[in-house]
Amino acid sequence: MLRERFKYPMNMILSILGMLGFIGLWWAITASGMVTETIIPSPMSVLIALKELHLEDALVRNSLYSIKLNLLGYLQAIVISIPLGIYYRFEQTF
Repeated sequence: MLRERFKYPMNMILSILGMLGFIGLWWAITASGMVTETIIPSPMSVLIALKELHLEDALVRNSLYSIKLNLLGYLQAIVISIPLGIYYRFEQTF
């Protein structure tokens, strides 16, 4: 084979390095001031907000509300698109 799979320790090391690289890039972008804090918050701001949301139980409540909105939107798309698809399939066009 031209390409082999990495063994377990190397795979774990590469995964950790990738995650640390992403967080480092995120921190560097926010620390440089290229983007305002309102658009991309710093990693520390996200951790502080995560702690506050978790302690107030707002994290779970907001997550469930977000999932509910997504599922309702998906259901709405199904309810609209399936009858339209059936209608257009059997419509006679000349």
